[in-house]
Amino acid sequence: MTVRENVVVSAAVRDKLGPSLQQILDSLWAIDCQTCNQPLPGRRPALSVDDFSIFASATLHHHECRQSAWNETDQIRAAAGETVSHHTLCALLPVAYGDNGEEGRKPFVLVNPGLEMIYLARSALGQWAVEPNRAFVDAGFAPPPLTSTPVPGAVVELRGNQLVIGFRSGLMGPFDVNLNDEARNLVAAEGGAVVLMTHAVDPHEITDPTQLEPALRGDRTLMGYTQLAG
Repeated sequence: MTVRENVVVSAAVRDKLGPSLQQILDSLWAIDCQTCNQPLPGRRPALSVDDFSIFASATLHHHECRQSAWNETDQIRAAAGETVSHHTLCALLPVAYGDNGEEGRKPFVLVNPGLEMIYLARSALGQWAVEPNRAFVDAGFAPPPLTSTPVPGAVVELRGNQLVIGFRSGLMGPFDVNLNDEARNLVAAEGGAVVLMTHAVDPHEITDPTQLEPALRGDRTLMGYTQLAG
């Protein structure tokens, strides 16, 4: 579950985020502290925000490691990549193929690339909102509708029953996901997979396809068809 009901939020953070706070809390999961990299579960985490003026990052910490605060100083303490957890899942979903609408199953790979850290963008009206990492946009991932044009900045690779998502820039990933035999065969036959980068769900909490609806409709999500390497 997200940290929505069990997190320390200072008055300054609450005031700065205003009505955006709930969306931000709904996009964070208490996995590891972004200061000490030790587990957060069982302890009430603190929400801190580093304001870079043009964007911000929201992170979770043990209260004793870093108290909830809004940081606008020169001592910006953004989370290091090695402390940020990610979860993945491959779901086989029914889709219609061809002009006759015949239904078949297609592999959709979900990646939540930052369970304890998200980026925020400020609108022209001054409100903050969750924004996927710009590196995914630069790679070619985009909000729906999904197109058949391959993402130019990312590829997938089959390694046994594991699918590895790599980025040509080297700025993100790689991310890997386990496949069952059916999913592996479909990826191999189609020459790729649909990949969703999302902060709307924790892939490890998915037990029913209906839980994927926020990501599939583009809520805090970018997507793209990603080809097999080679």
